Amino acid sequence: MTAISDISAHMIRSLAIVALLTALSMVAAIAMLPNTEEKVAVLAAHQRYDEAIALVENRRARAGLTPYEVFTLAGMYRITHQPGPAISLLESEASTRPDDGWTLGLLAALYRDTGDAANEARILRRVFLMEPTAQTYRRLIVLLRMAGDREAEREVIAQAQAAGLTGPADDERLLRLREPGVPRGAATVWRATDVNETTGTTSTLAAME
Repeated sequence: MTAISDISAHMIRSLAIVALLTALSMVAAIAMLPNTEEKVAVLAAHQRYDEAIALVENRRARAGLTPYEVFTLAGMYRITHQPGPAISLLESEASTRPDDGWTLGLLAALYRDTGDAANEARILRRVFLMEPTAQTYRRLIVLLRMAGDREAEREVIAQAQAAGLTGPADDERLLRLREPGVPRGAATVWRATDVNETTGTTSTLAAME
């Protein structure tokens, strides 16, 4: 029994030494990489997000970030369930680069993750103005209906109509929004389905007229 115990203890020590050497080798390898971008990529690939975030934040404090680094940092904050810093970072980026679709798209997704419908709608309106799509339109129109923002809803439906994205129900709704005295028809349920990129889950928003 003593011999077996000695062998087990030796194996444990050997595995610990191997693990330590592997970790030290990785640290040395990362330190030898020529730039921050490559170091962050390696750390993220090994899911060492805290270290990767710290590395990018240090660069941000010293010299600021490129748009790519902003997007990378915000993405890592999202993966590690830290929406606050990611939103702050992207709102700042969106104020200096208001037409960047990647920034606005990720910002809208973060607001959706946190259940902030008002800010999600605010950002999606900017996205829709830049690139009107059926998916953005359906999501946005339901958010506006839920908020009771008739003026914004009217403007968005009119924009969608100009882009060829509306159907009979949309056209009828726009008529009622423009002419409040027009009699109401049958109730219409408006739905928008979304897939969360992080969890893979599907959610549906619905608003009834």
